[in-house]
Amino acid sequence: MSEHTPGPWVASQYMDTNEWGVLACGKGHDDPLNNQIVVGLSSRITKANARLIAAAPDLYDELKQLVDLIGRLPENARGDVQGFDVNHAFSRASKLLASLEGQ
Repeated sequence: MSEHTPGPWVASQYMDTNEWGVLACGKGHDDPLNNQIVVGLSSRITKANARLIAAAPDLYDELKQLVDLIGRLPENARGDVQGFDVNHAFSRASKLLASLEGQ
């Protein structure tokens, strides 16, 4: 994956305003005054969007683990599971992961 600011990221509201942003508060950012801004404060960023953006590093890590896990299954074990097409989901997740990694 192209280098991104390591997580965890948190959604942060500026005081009592409608301005939201996303801060990196992971390793090396233990001091709240030293948090790195991932997405700057803006009234155009809603709380829900800020939380979604803040979840990006965790979502990426989980997607990568899931693709790796399903990829280890024998192909005949990736068929239809209780009405869920595992092969189709694996294909879409793999393409998304490749896109996230700049491939």
